[in-house]
Amino acid sequence: MLVASLRKEMNVKKRTLIRTIRKEQEVIVQATAEASNKEEIIRLLEEQKNSLGIAFESYVNTTKASIDTLKQILVETLDAHHNVSQSIEQHQLTLIQTIEQEIQKLILKNEDILKSTSSETNAMNKLQNNLIQKIENIFLAKKRDDDLGFDRLFSEQKQALVNVVAQQQQAVSLDLIKQTMVDAIHEQQALPKKSNSNIEHIKKSIDDTTTNKAGQQKSIS
Repeated sequence: MLVASLRKEMNVKKRTLIRTIRKEQEVIVQATAEASNKEEIIRLLEEQKNSLGIAFESYVNTTKASIDTLKQILVETLDAHHNVSQSIEQHQLTLIQTIEQEIQKLILKNEDILKSTSSETNAMNKLQNNLIQKIENIFLAKKRDDDLGFDRLFSEQKQALVNVVAQQQQAVSLDLIKQTMVDAIHEQQALPKKSNSNIEHIKKSIDDTTTNKAGQQKSIS
């Protein structure tokens, strides 16, 4: 925008100089036509020369000022661009450093989380192992108690069965003895009367034997 404005101003100055030159030429032509002597022509040429010199000097000065202004603007623009570039570069560097710091923090945080998770996992595994061991110990202790209970119950049942068998054997033996004695009594009753004393003796023996067997059965029970 500023360069276009300077270019426009220089074009205006240039057109003004051209118009001035043309105007002086017209004046010279008119003066030449009217002048009657050589001195007048020389004077007019000298005036034209001076006017052209002043106009050209003004044009040169204006052009030089415009060039200096344009140069200054370009220098300032380049400096500003350089400063902006440095600022952008510094901002990018700061942003990169910030991102790197955040990434490092995130890595450290993840490492802490992994360490904490590993510690918690180890603690949970240890607790689980302890719990399993306790359950196994309780199960083994209960199994031992159950085995002892079963052994005791089996022994009691075995002893009870032995007692029952013994009682049955004693009862069978007692019945056989009684039956044998009864048969003997019947045989003695079939003999003459002089054998009555023997019968009484046999009855007494049967009663004594029955009493002894009953006492033995009670002691076993």
